[in-house]
Amino acid sequence: MTERRPPLGPDALYGLTSYLAAAGWTATDLGRTRLWQPSHGDHTELQVALPTSAGVSDLDTQLQEAARVVAYVEGLTIRELWNGAAAGGADTLSLRLMPNAESGSAPLALAQESLTAMRRLLVGSTTALSNDALVLPSRRPAVAETYAAEARVSTRPGSFILDVELPLTVKVEQANIPAWQQSLMAAPALPIGRRVSERLSLVASNALTMAQLVEDGEADISEFSDPTLRLGNNLELEGLARLGGDESTDYQLRIAQSALAPRSTPSTRLRATPAQRDRLSEAAEYLRSSQDQRGVTIQGTVVRLFREGGLGPGDVTLQTVLDDSGKAKTCIMHLAEDDYAEALRAHREGLPVVATGDLVTAGNNRKRLRDVSEFRVARPAT
Repeated sequence: MTERRPPLGPDALYGLTSYLAAAGWTATDLGRTRLWQPSHGDHTELQVALPTSAGVSDLDTQLQEAARVVAYVEGLTIRELWNGAAAGGADTLSLRLMPNAESGSAPLALAQESLTAMRRLLVGSTTALSNDALVLPSRRPAVAETYAAEARVSTRPGSFILDVELPLTVKVEQANIPAWQQSLMAAPALPIGRRVSERLSLVASNALTMAQLVEDGEADISEFSDPTLRLGNNLELEGLARLGGDESTDYQLRIAQSALAPRSTPSTRLRATPAQRDRLSEAAEYLRSSQDQRGVTIQGTVVRLFREGGLGPGDVTLQTVLDDSGKAKTCIMHLAEDDYAEALRAHREGLPVVATGDLVTAGNNRKRLRDVSEFRVARPAT
């Protein structure tokens, strides 16, 4: 497997020069050539020459040579550089797996699970931009699903590496996104892609550090429930835990940021051990089992009803999926007489029901929906 060729031509020349200007390189015009020199870092003596027009015969060669120098100075791979310099720009999230396989290959189950975990991590971080809950609802904001759908995945050699391009901006006019969420996509100073990659970098670093402290016995798993520590929500923690699948090897995570938006650092590299991943998985489960959730809507089937006598309010138990684990669990709620009658009808006819309220953990880790504001029989799936 070979490294993907960059998108050469006039667009590539424009993209690279725009990137250099945004990254703070200084330019000196020499007629048909513009000389670029970094104004920061340890390599300010290096220079790259680029034509001022795309009409030169050796444009391909000049772009290739310039890209190698720029990537070296910026601490990026060639692919990360071209992702960042593409139209609109993109940050890059890279996952390096180290399975017992030939370079550039991995077991199908491992690759599939890692891609699923990558998407969970991305959706969790995007959702966190507008929802700071530690346990996210099973129905995510449209903005998170839309942004995740815009990410692009590719592979390259070196053990087994997955690169995910995170576009800095997304066209919201084509997306089915409520108006109140569109501001997340359109902030000019810091576009959504940069906010997502910043969140990813911060949460991954903090969560892995805390996971190691828990593993060493210097912290308790309950620390993950402290929102001030910014250790991530249940979806982010689960994504970080499952990136390596069931492999008993480390994985490496790298976040590279384009210069086309304000950035704190060009790239961040992290490493996760199997022990850290186990603690992250425990943390995700701890949050799901211990955190209350306000204004949650659930759908399920009625499996039990109980009330004193034949009239009045009563308790109803639903079987439903309460979180992203996908596991069916039971949830108890107390309903008024009219709602109880609807629950009884749904039970007799085998119909699903929908309820909205505050999801809390009662004794013995049992889930209860309190202050039910809505209860209705849902239409069966066709």
